[in-house]
Amino acid sequence: MALSPHPTSTNARWLGLLILTALAVVVGESLTQRGAYQVAEEQRLLSHELRLQGQISSIASQLSEAELCQAAYVGTGRADYAQRFRRLRKTLTRDFGELRPPGTLVQAQQQRFTQLPEQARAYLGHLEHAVTLREAQRLPEAFAALQSSQQEGSTLQASVALVQKSSQRESLRREQSLRLENQRQRAEAIGRAALFTLALLGAYLLLRVERRLQLQRLRTLQKENERLRELTEEDGLTGLSNRRAFDSRLDMEWQRARRYKLPLSVVVLDVDSFKSYNDTFGHPAGDVILRRMASALAQTARLSDTVARYGGEEFSLILPHTDSTEAMIVGERLRALLLRSEWPNRPVTASIGLATLTDSMASPEGLVGAADSALYFAKEHGRNQVVHWDSVGSTENSGSRA
Repeated sequence: MALSPHPTSTNARWLGLLILTALAVVVGESLTQRGAYQVAEEQRLLSHELRLQGQISSIASQLSEAELCQAAYVGTGRADYAQRFRRLRKTLTRDFGELRPPGTLVQAQQQRFTQLPEQARAYLGHLEHAVTLREAQRLPEAFAALQSSQQEGSTLQASVALVQKSSQRESLRREQSLRLENQRQRAEAIGRAALFTLALLGAYLLLRVERRLQLQRLRTLQKENERLRELTEEDGLTGLSNRRAFDSRLDMEWQRARRYKLPLSVVVLDVDSFKSYNDTFGHPAGDVILRRMASALAQTARLSDTVARYGGEEFSLILPHTDSTEAMIVGERLRALLLRSEWPNRPVTASIGLATLTDSMASPEGLVGAADSALYFAKEHGRNQVVHWDSVGSTENSGSRA
């Protein structure tokens, strides 16, 4: 009696399915190892980017402090300012020399990184020259050297800002890549589990899962690219950071200040009688005022500060590592600059509100709201003045006690 061919055919089919499953396991394991290597490499590069951002942020803060100490010594002659400046100069020279750019930067960015230590050494040397002249009691020459170093300082600040922006953009891209890679690995793990439990439909399910994953990755990448463009957008009229970028940076500085108990201040500046200016001279003339105002703020702000157009004729500044006393100095310096500037058609002034982080402020919005209240107080009491929220709160408390 002839044997039925069905058992042999069934065994062949099962053997084929087992071979297909084993092949899927081998391929899946290979993909897992490759994905793990990619994740580890992305994590290593991301850690380097984050360390670099921390170095640049520290350099920016120390450079601002060195400029303040040098200017204070030239102005007052107090020896402690000169000592503090020289300690900062030594630290900055070392920190600039230790900057190591990531290898993924384009040639122009790599060149900017390479030139930065030399620019910093030259600039710090010029600052030291002004200090030396002041020590020799050669006051006119010391003040002249102080003035001549401002342009070089602005150039160095711009270079550091570009390096910082490139590093932030690169770390954001790597974070997105890392998230996408983790999502891909989780999805592939689900696909391999389905192959084990559904061997008969293994090949079909694998193709379906891979296809869906590709579409999902494509949609996710498109959404992340759109989000990245939104995060990096600048204000079209002034070239400053826009409101979205301001909120993002403020949230980051807020968390850092809370975590490390650091001072943090916010400035809100509003052009006085801007509607009247537009009604009298036209909106194109008003746009010229906003652009000049933005240029003045950007040139005057410290390296560690963030300057943004908050909306309309209102501008905002984030001042990390700045307490209420230092914030008032910055505000008065901005107001004095605007008074000295030449404006078309008629003089232009601004009201400035300040606020400094306190334990009672539960969110970044509370800090901005306090600065906005101080701005409102300044405009209600005569305009063209700098008001800190602390003084507004003291005034309100005095009024309530009366």
